[in-house]
Amino acid sequence: MVNGILEKRKADLRDGTFKKEIGESRDLLTYMLEESELQRQQTGQEPWTAEDIIGHLLNFISAGHETTANSVTWALYILSTRHEIQDKLRNELQKLLKSNVEPTYDEVNGLPYLHNFVREVLRLYTPTILGPREATKDLVIEGVYIPKGTLVDLHMPLLHHRQGIWGPDASVFSPERWDNLTGSSASPYAFEAFIQGPRMCPGKNFAVAQIKCMLIELKKKESREDSERELLVNEEEALGREIKIANPAVTYRPAGALHKTTGKMVRQTAIDLARSVEQNYAQSKYWEFERFLGAGSYGVAVLVRERKDTSEPRTRMAVKLAQAAGVRELQKEIQWLQTLNGAKHIVKILAYCDDLVAASKEAAKQSVASGVLDAVLRSDTAPVPVMTAFDTLVGMKGPALAIEYIEGSDLLHFIQDGLLRKGERPPNKVLWSLFLCLVRATIGMAYPIGAAIGEPPILETIPDDARPERAIVHGDVAPRNVMIQPGDELGEHKIGQSLKLIDFGAAFEYLTPNGGPQGNLYDAAEIIINLFGNLPMRKVVVAWESYDTRAGIILPQNGQDPFPEVDLELRSLLARCMYTSPYRRPALDEVFEIANNAVTTKNERAFPNPERETPGAIRAFWQKFFFDLPE
Repeated sequence: MVNGILEKRKADLRDGTFKKEIGESRDLLTYMLEESELQRQQTGQEPWTAEDIIGHLLNFISAGHETTANSVTWALYILSTRHEIQDKLRNELQKLLKSNVEPTYDEVNGLPYLHNFVREVLRLYTPTILGPREATKDLVIEGVYIPKGTLVDLHMPLLHHRQGIWGPDASVFSPERWDNLTGSSASPYAFEAFIQGPRMCPGKNFAVAQIKCMLIELKKKESREDSERELLVNEEEALGREIKIANPAVTYRPAGALHKTTGKMVRQTAIDLARSVEQNYAQSKYWEFERFLGAGSYGVAVLVRERKDTSEPRTRMAVKLAQAAGVRELQKEIQWLQTLNGAKHIVKILAYCDDLVAASKEAAKQSVASGVLDAVLRSDTAPVPVMTAFDTLVGMKGPALAIEYIEGSDLLHFIQDGLLRKGERPPNKVLWSLFLCLVRATIGMAYPIGAAIGEPPILETIPDDARPERAIVHGDVAPRNVMIQPGDELGEHKIGQSLKLIDFGAAFEYLTPNGGPQGNLYDAAEIIINLFGNLPMRKVVVAWESYDTRAGIILPQNGQDPFPEVDLELRSLLARCMYTSPYRRPALDEVFEIANNAVTTKNERAFPNPERETPGAIRAFWQKFFFDLPE
């Protein structure tokens, strides 16, 4: 077939009509034939045989087709298993397609999240595994002598998953990392999907554009029903360990069909686990299954409550269980919640079991204890011990975790189904109050309390004993992992609701001080901007108070103020927390002092629209957007 195309193109070029038809729009084959003819005329020899040309064509097709196809496969895999990433990308593409259904090359390249997403796909799932190179001179690299002419194979996936370059989360898919490259990761040689230097892949820009255009076309083909359907469960990391990579192979691709481990199978696995838990609780003396809460990156969460016949209030709590591939993540969350326990703005751990299989070996002891407990409960109105929630789960694989059930909703639901749908923003007092909640949660991570399970939580404050900050990072601060709940009598909570961070399975701590609190404050600032700006936040880098910030979208520029109704002091603080350089961001104690002073001292007259800041107006806001918000 290729030989037939070659002969036809030669004939077309000989009669001259083809050149007139195509003008300047030549393809690779045309250029090769024209160059071959030019060389023949100058030297009298045929530089390329038909076999040479066909070989080059097939090489270009195979190198450019399979690698790009694999990248698109991995991109779709991420989009089908990480719903928050799919949301962000869909929103960005929707905005572009509304203004131009056939976007230009420059418009496509001007989409920051799409660009970061494609680069992260190419980093984490590098299309080509090895890149052979020859030393052009004698070298010494890391103490190893490499003579001139030595052939060296670069292993791109090994480089792209190296924690020394990309940080502790090197193997986690995170498009946002490209907005804040520092140290070794900022070097152009850290990203070797196309190799670097004079012999880099000539098809780099074309391949990236091809992947972007494919994703845009898929978005254009999406129906309204598709965009509003329930997204797949969030299983990216768990699935990543279950997928077998083809070996041996020259490209980074799944061994066999990827759909065997994704999509409906993932969803079914979570549903099956939840059903198994429900059946187990049907046998429990003290607890009953209420409903399925959802699936996370490593397992499922269910809501259980005390089994009581009376009308007295019943204890309710969320129980988390891991799927086989997610045991490590749930174990990590248990460890972090123990470390952070006692902080008012971090979800409270109630009980945990390290290994349900091992616990099953204690069944006989539990049976005796159960009889004693029955007698106590019949004569006492004390609540059922939380540990009994695991009694009927023993024998299941992996750990179990019980945490407080927060009566409210996550911020993603609050923003999408409330604020965005009704086109409103919170009053300034509410914004300051919620930001202070997130600042206090950051304090709880910087100065972990480590209270014993069962002790009441306390308000996070910066200690005065000069202890050093710890560089604990949540790792996944997003609206879906911030819960909003009814307030209490604390100063910043009196005007309404408060926030709590949940889901610490992705948390980590830098081995050396590395601005952990500043990273959490950056995320907190972005969360607050989502409340009055847009979701996801569009990052625009501008200079603010002498340094570059990614929060340009909320700041006054060139005489134009995009959010004149939002307190400029708050916006300025958020912008400083989002400085591109972590070393320029304000210290945690400074941010806390500013936010705390604003909450405790500013009255309604300090804001642009005082009528929206009165106690009555704020109560009406919470009634409309919290208490009346449908579940």
